[in-house]
Amino acid sequence: MKSSYIFLFMLLFIFSLCVPNAYAQEVLQWNLPDGAKARFGKGNIKNVAFSPDGNTYAVATGIGIWLYDAQTHQERYLLGAHKTIIRKISFSPDSSTLAASLQREVVLWNITDGTQKAVFKNEKEYVDSIALSPDGTILASAITDGKIILWDIGKAKQKRVLTGHTEGVSSVVFSSDGKTLASCNYSGPIHLWDVETGKQKDVLTQYTEKIGDLAFHPTKNILVIAGWNEDSNGIVWIMDLDTTLMDSLEVQTEAVTNVAISPDGETLALGSRNVVQLWDVNTRKRIAERRLGFRRYGTSVTFNPEGSILAIATNNELIFWDIAGANAKATLKGHENRVNSVAFSPDGRTLASGSHDGAAHLWDVDTGLNKMTFDTNTGSVNSVAFSPDGSTVACGSVGLIFLWYFDSAVSPIALTGHTGTVFSVAFSPDGRTLASGGEDGSVIVWDLTTGKHKFVLKEHTNHVKSVAISPDGVVLASGGRDGLIFLWDVRTGLQLSKLKGHARDITSIVFSPDGKTLASGSGDGNVLLWDVSTGKEKLAFGGELDTIGLSSLAFSPDGRKIALGHWKGWHLYDAATGNHTATFIGHTSHVNCVVFSPDGETVASGSHDSTVRLWNSSGGQHSTQLSGHIGDVWSVAFSPDGKTFAHGGDKWIVYELDALNNNYRSMYHNTFPNPLSIAFSPDGRTIAIGGFHPRVFLFDAMTGEEKTQLKGHSVEGEGSSINCVEGVAFSPDGSMLASGCRNGTMILWDVASEQQEATITVDKDRIESLDFSPDGKTVGSVGGKGIYLWRVDTAAENAKFMEQKYWRTKGISFSPDSSTIAVGFEKEVHLWDVATVQQKATLTGPKPDEWGIILDVAFSPDGSKIAGVKGTEDFEVYLWDVATGIQKAKFKGHTAQINSVAFSTDGSTLASGSLDGTVLLWDIEQFK
Repeated sequence: MKSSYIFLFMLLFIFSLCVPNAYAQEVLQWNLPDGAKARFGKGNIKNVAFSPDGNTYAVATGIGIWLYDAQTHQERYLLGAHKTIIRKISFSPDSSTLAASLQREVVLWNITDGTQKAVFKNEKEYVDSIALSPDGTILASAITDGKIILWDIGKAKQKRVLTGHTEGVSSVVFSSDGKTLASCNYSGPIHLWDVETGKQKDVLTQYTEKIGDLAFHPTKNILVIAGWNEDSNGIVWIMDLDTTLMDSLEVQTEAVTNVAISPDGETLALGSRNVVQLWDVNTRKRIAERRLGFRRYGTSVTFNPEGSILAIATNNELIFWDIAGANAKATLKGHENRVNSVAFSPDGRTLASGSHDGAAHLWDVDTGLNKMTFDTNTGSVNSVAFSPDGSTVACGSVGLIFLWYFDSAVSPIALTGHTGTVFSVAFSPDGRTLASGGEDGSVIVWDLTTGKHKFVLKEHTNHVKSVAISPDGVVLASGGRDGLIFLWDVRTGLQLSKLKGHARDITSIVFSPDGKTLASGSGDGNVLLWDVSTGKEKLAFGGELDTIGLSSLAFSPDGRKIALGHWKGWHLYDAATGNHTATFIGHTSHVNCVVFSPDGETVASGSHDSTVRLWNSSGGQHSTQLSGHIGDVWSVAFSPDGKTFAHGGDKWIVYELDALNNNYRSMYHNTFPNPLSIAFSPDGRTIAIGGFHPRVFLFDAMTGEEKTQLKGHSVEGEGSSINCVEGVAFSPDGSMLASGCRNGTMILWDVASEQQEATITVDKDRIESLDFSPDGKTVGSVGGKGIYLWRVDTAAENAKFMEQKYWRTKGISFSPDSSTIAVGFEKEVHLWDVATVQQKATLTGPKPDEWGIILDVAFSPDGSKIAGVKGTEDFEVYLWDVATGIQKAKFKGHTAQINSVAFSTDGSTLASGSLDGTVLLWDIEQFK
């Protein structure tokens, strides 16, 4: 079975929630290249701009410019589709025209009907930046040879050329009165030009660091300069051009690549790779910060005309940040993996967090600084809780509970009793008793004065995910994966009630402050409120949310509100009515835990994105994330039954395909960080993923939930690229899985037992790609020095094709009868006879001398055709006839390197994934 390689940047598919399905389906087929029948993704986002009238915004991507209605967020047009990567965009003052730089030309578009108005061409050099004058009469275009061309828009011709830069100009910007133009390149200096005469007014040499972007103040003669120093730390200067005085901002970020000033001139937005900051221009103080998670490229920011919304364009998504509701108080970073639990100290001044990285952190709530770190060395801290006096933190880990006395020199005490992971811990109000629930299905009540068990309660038939003790210390509640909730007498260990009502596992339970009500959250998406004295259900809500992840509940101290942790955000509900009152969005992955501070003013949330965020609980931070854009696509794969399809980048998405009606529906997405390879099991129930870890991850193909992790490749320097798992492939019967790593190791796994069958080491080479032969007898791998064939039964090397030139290719594929192996090569595809280890044929295109590496190859299901994708400027997909070696078709439509190709099960469709952020489906029925 073909092993596909993936680097999933994903579409978040809010379209499926807010756009009619028929309309969304139409968008997938806008402006398609010849031979293509659908497009997934809208291209890597390069830039975003609002029209001055506020009715439209434009998103420049790797495949064209998308125009959206600013109120409904529905697409209006796709301009310049699949021609070239759009670099910069800018609206005219009257909102009627959009200017865009496309490599060697600038195009003006009429936004009312999507037609071209004018084209300004530069024959030799690329256009790196453009700007429209405030009155809309002049267009400035900066080109890579250091010149700046001023165009008269009304006359559609050059007005003058500005010379003075010795390197390519990276940024141009007009002053608010249109009389001055500022320009720069990355290494400086900054030039100021008189627009009317074209003469140089000044050269600013005070700023000596690298320059990322410039912005003029809308009413004052102030220029903002953003960039970075030699250590890649962000630097921002605000310069008064009348006095030449400069103020610097302590931004404490990576390189600042983009700046924007609000229309009223009061707020400055700074975009760097992983964070966006808001600053008060007058006081020079930071107002707010939004962490974005890992991004490979810089982040573009721009305000809407009212200044109420900041649009954040990253390489794979567009986020609208409501500035008025920007109430995230702090983002706490320090964990290296997902945050599982958070808890406030009784005085509200300290926050404890536990993570999958095996560490617990104590944070100063006022400053956001890390006060102390405790490493359990157990692999994961799943739950944390403060003792009532605030002196002790209990950490539930793998088989152990640690009591951490952080105000004394006493070493942590480990409580042993559970035989698996401890998911939840809770103190009694007097601090003398601790309850814990674990993977072994038991609830243990501990006497903390002796460190011994008081009771071990075993009524649950599956994992106990959450425990809570009532405020009076009398009732213990436990919720499990079996969907049941039990109420226990803490003093005697006797069962008081058995609560049934949820259809799936219980993920969180919490008592109201008065102890009369118990709230429970479940994987079924519902929150139920129970009367503790009678055990009867009082209220149900939350069902309007999807069931991807109702993970945590918390009552406000006054008992009036309930916080609900969910997918990438959390929600506030009225505890009396069950009405939804606010949504808080900001995390880039699943919110695992939420908790109120003792005064109720702050909520802490911990997420799968490795961060803890502090929020003002009084308001909701609303943001919109536009779906449809994907980051670099490194791989595509069809399920064995042909009904589903997967692709992506630093996230991955699975679609349901209806080939008969040519419909495509998003099933789910997963935020697995930086996957590099993907494969469906033969029964279609499991997806294997490899990435920037020396591990293989197995996911449920129907739900996207993680099933297990296979650990065996080197763990030394886990984050190092040398330990990336670049190839995964299932055996034809699904009993085995092969995984190949850049460190030169290949492991054969028994899927049922999750144990290693064999480990193979390629001496002084790396494994970049692998594939099982359809008969299950052979595994083929390709690395930097050659192609290897391995016998599955003995794990011994069967053959080796020594070809130093097989570098950078991930293309390897067995024919359906296992007799032939195809490997991508420079300029061509080589076919080898597996039995004789002899080259059978060479497949080339019409231009065999043209440089280019075939990055991926795939046999069609019937073995009659081979598809290949080549890393050249042509960005083409090739289709060959195996019997004759003749090229049957060539498909063009991507605007960047194509990394992966895969056939559908029936052979009618070919999918290609590209660094332009899109996947194209090609109709190849005519070539049967």
